[in-house]
Amino acid sequence: MNIKWTLAAKKSFKLNIAYLLEEWTTKEVQNFTNDVFEKVLLLSKFSHLGKFDSDLNCYKFVLSKQITLLYTIECTDLVLLLFWNNYKKPLKRLK
Repeated sequence: MNIKWTLAAKKSFKLNIAYLLEEWTTKEVQNFTNDVFEKVLLLSKFSHLGKFDSDLNCYKFVLSKQITLLYTIECTDLVLLLFWNNYKKPLKRLK
């Protein structure tokens, strides 16, 4: 399955990295980044590992206690929508 990043996914990923760089060490940032890419690769092979959320009309996959990945499946593409900080307000419908 091909992995496609939306603009929102790229932006939210970068914002999470920026936060980590402010609050933690580069080692934690590298660990987080490696973990994200490993899990995204896993999802590209087993895309239904996430839980479908009918309210959001997409899949949710918890990457860490703090971050949930929102994604959809379109034909042969795994489309990354957003890296959501779980400590923010609850998510609302994306589409």
